[in-house]
Amino acid sequence: MRPFFISYRRRPWGAEVLRLSRECRRRGLRTIVDVSDPDRIAGQAQFDGLRNIIRDDCDGFILYATRSIVESPCIWNVEVPAALDAFDRGGFDFIPVFRDLSPASAAALEPHGRRIAALGGVTVRTDGGLGDDDRVAAAHIEVANIAVQASLRRRFAPRAAEAITIALRTRVTGVQPAEADLVLDWAEDYEQVLSGQVVNDGRLEGALRDVSRAIAAGGACAVRLCGPGHLSSALAVGHAFARAAGFQFEAAQRGEWWAADGEATRQPVRIAAQQLDPGKPDLVMVVAISRPEIVRDVDVAVGTLGLAVGGRLVIQPESGPGRNALQSSADARAIVRDATDALLWARADWGSRGAIHVFIAAPFALAALLGHALNAVRPICVYEPTMTGNGYARVLSLPQPAA
Repeated sequence: MRPFFISYRRRPWGAEVLRLSRECRRRGLRTIVDVSDPDRIAGQAQFDGLRNIIRDDCDGFILYATRSIVESPCIWNVEVPAALDAFDRGGFDFIPVFRDLSPASAAALEPHGRRIAALGGVTVRTDGGLGDDDRVAAAHIEVANIAVQASLRRRFAPRAAEAITIALRTRVTGVQPAEADLVLDWAEDYEQVLSGQVVNDGRLEGALRDVSRAIAAGGACAVRLCGPGHLSSALAVGHAFARAAGFQFEAAQRGEWWAADGEATRQPVRIAAQQLDPGKPDLVMVVAISRPEIVRDVDVAVGTLGLAVGGRLVIQPESGPGRNALQSSADARAIVRDATDALLWARADWGSRGAIHVFIAAPFALAALLGHALNAVRPICVYEPTMTGNGYARVLSLPQPAA
């Protein structure tokens, strides 16, 4: 999908608009946020370039409507008219965000105000109190969801039977994500959690839940996932589009699509199941397909993290972990089947009703297919090695998908 252009006054709204852009990117929508000041440096050539970008290269326009927008010749005389023209031509969304003026006040701004107010959009309701930051954040999420829903509806309503392709970006540097309908850009969030700057705050889980609902509401039932991305993110996306919710699911691996449904080989799997403490509610599951050392590392991490683990499951290929332990999607389906069966058996036999703590070293597609199959337990906490290589951090906590 093409990006949305976000138009705004840099002072004092720049930092706030970047947070709005981040909520959009968390939900798979690309954005263009111009951080320069065209009111001071732009000439006719730059104005023409902005018009062309908005009308020809974007799927929509988000106007951060504030009292001072009419004071910006670039916004009021270039960007807004270009966006209204694209909206009139069809196949283009115009979403106003009324930040420090009401739609009624915006309607009085000539010559575009009445049209902008009539579009509806989102009003940020603040009163100068302590809850204003939360209200602004909630409005940003609402705007992002409206934009994603509009993009999906425009692109897929005529052909809902086609698979929607989702790509992941969880690293600030490195290989860029593949071409996709939605690109979930979680790179900043992962960097902050894995560097110890913040703890998991549920924002990614909320964004993923919103994307799943938007896709389901659009009538699509087939999802394809491609990377690059951390294994925890692949597992989370698979979990969001679970089999129990009616989704067909595939994940990219070595230039192929590994499907969740199909025959499974008799892949020899070694599963070590051990109840450690009947008085503790949680289980740890270590999926050691490609790296054997993860088993030792997780045993250390359980103590360091202070997890209330009463049972331990370790899933490995019978021949031992290695980069070539899996050769096909049929092999992956066999491991997913055996791993989920073992987990359900352990919970029932041990009476465990707490969280499942998942640590995984495996091919990207296997992580995604495992998440797709893990729909009968809750919650699932997923971990990644920290950026220092000294231990693990919880990056995602996944609720049970709604059937």
